[in-house]
Amino acid sequence: MNGSLSRVHTRLVHGGAVLLVLAALAHGLAMTHSRDWPDGPDTFRDIGAAEMMRETIGPALHRRTPLPDLYYRDEVFWYSPLMPALLAASAAIARAPMHLVATRIPVFWNLGGPIAFYACAAVLFDPIVAFVALALFLFVEPFPAREAGTYAPALITSSFAQGFFYLALLAWAYLRRNAGVWSAAAAGFVLGVSFLAHTAVTAILAGVFSVDTVTWLHESRPPREQMRTAALCALVAGIGIIAAAPAMIPLLHYRFQIRELEPFVFLDPGMGPAHAMDVLRVNLDANRVFTGAAAIGLIALLVQPASIGRRLTLAWSALALALFVWAAWVVRLATWDWVARLAIAPAHHFLIYIRAAESLLGGIGITALIRLAQSRTRFAAEVPLAACAIAALIGVNFSHYRDRDAHMRQPEFSDNQKAAVEWIMSRADSSSVFLAPENTGVSMIGIVRRKTVLVEPVFSNPYVEWAPRFEAWQAMWASLEAKNCGEFTRRADQFDVTHVLLVDGMTPAIADGACGFRKVFEAAPFTILSRVPDRPVSETTARPFF
Repeated sequence: MNGSLSRVHTRLVHGGAVLLVLAALAHGLAMTHSRDWPDGPDTFRDIGAAEMMRETIGPALHRRTPLPDLYYRDEVFWYSPLMPALLAASAAIARAPMHLVATRIPVFWNLGGPIAFYACAAVLFDPIVAFVALALFLFVEPFPAREAGTYAPALITSSFAQGFFYLALLAWAYLRRNAGVWSAAAAGFVLGVSFLAHTAVTAILAGVFSVDTVTWLHESRPPREQMRTAALCALVAGIGIIAAAPAMIPLLHYRFQIRELEPFVFLDPGMGPAHAMDVLRVNLDANRVFTGAAAIGLIALLVQPASIGRRLTLAWSALALALFVWAAWVVRLATWDWVARLAIAPAHHFLIYIRAAESLLGGIGITALIRLAQSRTRFAAEVPLAACAIAALIGVNFSHYRDRDAHMRQPEFSDNQKAAVEWIMSRADSSSVFLAPENTGVSMIGIVRRKTVLVEPVFSNPYVEWAPRFEAWQAMWASLEAKNCGEFTRRADQFDVTHVLLVDGMTPAIADGACGFRKVFEAAPFTILSRVPDRPVSETTARPFF
């Protein structure tokens, strides 16, 4: 598969890759320059986690205690910590509101994904393959960024984590070529950091490394060489565990006892077992040129001689596909409880790496066709042909690319919602616990580091039982509406409820003064009731959130 490029041509290809990345950056800046609030419920969780880290990391380190859970009082933070930590650090350095930093900074740090993708493809294969694959990755990928391997100028954990995946493959490839101790340490470090970024990334990487380790041990014929290979792989694993240690704190704290599976098994209804053929059809028909190029690339890869690029790409593709099938279908079809408990992450996170592999295979396929065409001529036209192929593909797909992530252009908070969030942040003590609709626990309460009784299962702490909290949440609303204050107080005291957030059309109408709650804020459709003294305005030290 490797082509022979002169130094000048190699520099031209690298320069072309830089232009592709800059074009994607320009599009990202155009999408976000006029916005000051990021997209979607996941970003509310990430903003809340960053706010929590900024305020509690110092005390937690001083007391040597885990970080607190984002939504539930007296519980421990469990989600991948790297992106919220970097977001908190960025906001502190920029001295800007968290939501504004969350809108602007990912435009730049998510470029790590395509840059690492290109570098990985160039090392595993060659710059021409990497150049074509990068164009497919950035501009031709038919699916939106939340479910595809591509660049997204948004606060999306999976987009942020991609760079660590390709960087780890790159580090492993260097280890396989020089079998050095420092290369093993680097591969282990990136593997561990990937666990801090997202569990799905580490799951695929661990599988790829394990499969290739078996091949490596088989290739190392003399016993002494096998012992050195085994020692290097053990070093990778050991350094990886050490680097991943911060994300293992909740696992150790809760003794690996998962009590709510929804955060791990959440699935878009259209991806379930009953829709398996639809999933296959949609992926094949979304962009037939893209899919066809990937199919040609797979054939070209299978017929080429054995290489580290061939092994890693095939292992990556097969493991991502296997983990997607496991998370999307096997977990739901199996009747044994232990199968569901082996779910690592929601299925769409593995689908991202299947589609990223398609981009790489597409680069291999198109490059193979270019080299086949060049072999029939006397001219060295590989680079111009690759450039023309990329220009044609981008031109045909540009209108789709321009609107591919249009879902990120969503309305911002209304003025009244902003006012409610500002009141919660400035007047409710940081230990306050709200009885509120599930979705507001994520979008209005958790983002300013206050606690709630209940959030939707997908955002809930998987080490805390959700069903009992849901039962108590329902009972509190019912008793409050019925003015059964004894029952309400008994239930509310179990969760230390201090406030109630009412939303017209979503919650019962609760009168001012009911069960000791007084109205402290009202801006339709939001009303806040409290049964504890509020912080006086003169004593408020909280910075404005918006």
